[in-house]
Amino acid sequence: MKRIVTILLVVLLLLSAVAFAKGGSSGGTVVKPKVVEPAAPTPDCESFATVKERVKCRLTQGQEKETTPEPCRVLPVAATCVKYYRDSVPCYEKKGTQKDQCFKDVLQFSKKSVKEQAKINAWPVRNYILLLLYDLEERVEDAVDDKTLSADEGAQLITDIIAIKIKLFEKAPASEIKADIATLKKQWPSDIK
Repeated sequence: MKRIVTILLVVLLLLSAVAFAKGGSSGGTVVKPKVVEPAAPTPDCESFATVKERVKCRLTQGQEKETTPEPCRVLPVAATCVKYYRDSVPCYEKKGTQKDQCFKDVLQFSKKSVKEQAKINAWPVRNYILLLLYDLEERVEDAVDDKTLSADEGAQLITDIIAIKIKLFEKAPASEIKADIATLKKQWPSDIK
């Protein structure tokens, strides 16, 4: 339980501001598709073989239709995972404590604090970390849009975040997830807030 709370604190340290969901480089529900003026026919991002290629394509071309979120693609029960993503979309329109409470409501927290919830049932806390990681993806997307990061750099960071999310879904040991988050923190560009 302590490890999950520690992981949560590390993720929270990476987050210093609130971002809005706009769809996604990692797939999922489209909230606000990117408008791109195509000079040539746009590729189907879903046709690429690797996560990084699909993410880079979505970063540069946008996403017009709902797809299966990348972390859900490796799970045996993708429908449950997709529902989890879809249910959390309205939370990203909120800010601060309202957003936090929305996450907890979607995840059906039985306790008010993350620490208390971790003592009873750690699974909602792992999912809470997933939602916070999605916030980091949004920041990367914004940095690519603002040309602070290249599409390649953004795709790599988002691919690393997706790998952590997959480990959370697969219930990997907290020590492994904590190490991955620490690595992500070291790679995190200082200009992305």
